[in-house]
Amino acid sequence: MTTRIRLHAWSAVGLIFLLAACGGSETPETAASSQPQALAAEVAAPAGANQAVLGTIEATIAGTAHTWYVVRGEISGEPYATALWYEPEPGELWVTIGGFDTPTPPLETFERGAAGQPASFGEYEGPLFNLMLDSDTNPQPFAVTFPAGNNASSLIYMARATTDDISGMYSVESGTLSVTRIERANGLIRAEGTFSGALENMGGGQPIPVTNGRFSVEGVPHLDQVSGSSLE
Repeated sequence: MTTRIRLHAWSAVGLIFLLAACGGSETPETAASSQPQALAAEVAAPAGANQAVLGTIEATIAGTAHTWYVVRGEISGEPYATALWYEPEPGELWVTIGGFDTPTPPLETFERGAAGQPASFGEYEGPLFNLMLDSDTNPQPFAVTFPAGNNASSLIYMARATTDDISGMYSVESGTLSVTRIERANGLIRAEGTFSGALENMGGGQPIPVTNGRFSVEGVPHLDQVSGSSLE
């Protein structure tokens, strides 16, 4: 994986967390060193009466089938979501989609960091998954073959939630991502697609296969609606 593509992958999963780590003043490209913590914010999901499920991610990882829930709700009274969209530069649209293996993770046990973002997984120790979709301002269905060149689309899997150990973290090494539907209307994103391939262990271990991957989300908000910070 090239340096630029690795940086894009971490920017994808860490978009919100990097804001927290940098006090809300940095762009995703300026904080690639936050690798282990990156997925924490992207998959921090709300629980309780105000929670809404935006969709799911499903895949078989090394022979085991998983379902992850993409959710939106509140953290200590502040809006938050595990999926969001953002325009890092004119003409480019990033959609990050992350999830837990339960629709009601123990968010009350999470610690809050700078800019109001989660800084730990609390009591949650399950697996996590994140997709990054790199489209354009007027999104249309598209497909990516990994390694994806200058396209920032990516797949990230964490076998066990942690913020200080990358041995159980994997990023896509080879494979395909097909975004069969992606639409933006009234400030929200709807997206569907499939994926498969091989995931590279970030700690240096052996790649593992991901098969039968699919995702479907709707009502994905803009970063500003759920992060408490702005990149603008």
